[in-house]
Amino acid sequence: MLIGAVDVTLAKYIVRRFGRYRYTVAIIGIGILPMVAYSIAVGSGSISSGAFWLSLAAGAITGVAYIIYYKGLESEQITNVAALAEVQPAILFLFGVLILGESITAIGIAGVIAIFLGATLVMMKDNMKLNRLLLPIIIANALWAAYWIVMNYAISTYGGYSLPLLIARAVAFAMVAAYSVLFGKIEKGNVKTKAPLLALVLAVFIIVSGLLDGATNILFGVVIQSSIVAIGSAIYAIMPIVAAMLGRAVYRDGLGMAQKLGLVIAVAGAIAIVIG
Repeated sequence: MLIGAVDVTLAKYIVRRFGRYRYTVAIIGIGILPMVAYSIAVGSGSISSGAFWLSLAAGAITGVAYIIYYKGLESEQITNVAALAEVQPAILFLFGVLILGESITAIGIAGVIAIFLGATLVMMKDNMKLNRLLLPIIIANALWAAYWIVMNYAISTYGGYSLPLLIARAVAFAMVAAYSVLFGKIEKGNVKTKAPLLALVLAVFIIVSGLLDGATNILFGVVIQSSIVAIGSAIYAIMPIVAAMLGRAVYRDGLGMAQKLGLVIAVAGAIAIVIG
């Protein structure tokens, strides 16, 4: 939760300096390393064709999510982007309850409703018109929820999570890299800074961010295999309140009344899910 909030806060700065496509390709590629290390450590047997194709599908889904997510992050406030991240755990919570048969209470149901209501308000401008620039963030989070739903079946079919996660990550990396190169999306030139020390700091963060991103995938794989999708998703849903404070402190993010209300409702919904 804390890692995710810090990551999205610093990612915005790096995307502006480094370019969103170079950053996306870099963190997905670097994120493969902890997955390779984990697969070697635990050992990976052969994978069935069913689990393999499910892993490929999951990789394609998350690849698209990465491409469109950083487009929204580049132009929009951290607070808004973080608040809309609530869509992902809400969808996964519903999946855990409706499909996997995990328990739910009336408070949990109210929490899910509150999250979607809050997300809608966050997307509203001061004139109460929809901010279309935030749509990529909504779509990306819905796709990441779909990724974990497909990955749930891949993990169940394989009987573990190390190899399915690794295959999906490799597919996402190949997909985003190919898209960036074929469509000329890789930004030209060097990192946009004249300070060598700052460039070094950016490089270090990109490496750390990629490693953490890959490690986070492994941890959520544990959640999936442990059949606690609803609970794990609800805990993750508290992340926006931390990101909102960081966005306010680092970028001086300002929110309209509807957005403030939406953030409060969304976070309250996440807390209700945890309590329920």
